[in-house]
Amino acid sequence: MARIRTIKPEFWTSEQIVECSPNARLMFIGLMNFADDNGVHPAKPMRIKMQVFPGDAFDASEIGGFLQELEDAGLIRRYDVDSEQFLMITGFTKHQKIDQPSYKFPLPNGKVPENPKRRRKQDSESDQGENGKCSANNERIDGEGSPPEGNGMEGKGKEGSPPESPKGGRKKPATPISENFTPNESCKALALKLGVSLNNELPKFINHALANDRRQADWQAAFRTWLGKSPDFAPRGQQPTGGPARPRELTLD
Repeated sequence: MARIRTIKPEFWTSEQIVECSPNARLMFIGLMNFADDNGVHPAKPMRIKMQVFPGDAFDASEIGGFLQELEDAGLIRRYDVDSEQFLMITGFTKHQKIDQPSYKFPLPNGKVPENPKRRRKQDSESDQGENGKCSANNERIDGEGSPPEGNGMEGKGKEGSPPESPKGGRKKPATPISENFTPNESCKALALKLGVSLNNELPKFINHALANDRRQADWQAAFRTWLGKSPDFAPRGQQPTGGPARPRELTLD
């Protein structure tokens, strides 16, 4: 989930920044938007490309070159956790003051920090001075708080009651898609039935999932859903079943 970040005026004249190419500088700003509240983000070139440069023709090697520029300038550091590479924006916590942070990715020690408890609304309001004026201790000039991550379903039910366990055993956890995701025979059969090209749809499906940090319990089922919707987006004259394309947003859900 992308976040609002603050860029200080001194950013543009920083020696570390001006040592980098314009595209590397732009990517650095984009990384601040997509990193978690510790300034950590997966160091996957194609994921970064789809998030920061979705309309540009950069390939993985060019994105990797921009990352190397940033690392050489001391703006990021890269490290591995469980065979996956991450990057950390080195001055992130110094320049971004976040009221209620949330953490998503592991630090160099391999651990994801525990998210602090969210303050209740009345606690936040009690920090303000009389007549609704904020006290000096509440002023923020370096950044804004990040919204909590979620899917819009939190907060339902009675307070303090644990969520009900799904019937029939534990629910399979949702996970990110693998860059090497391979459709099974059921997906291939559906593509053949619909007259959809797997060579065209599979890269778009994977890039869409990576760019939006999608998580699914069953990626094969999600890909079948994608294939089922893809005829609606075929160019005119190439509709597998005939008829004009319907202007809908293609999603994984």
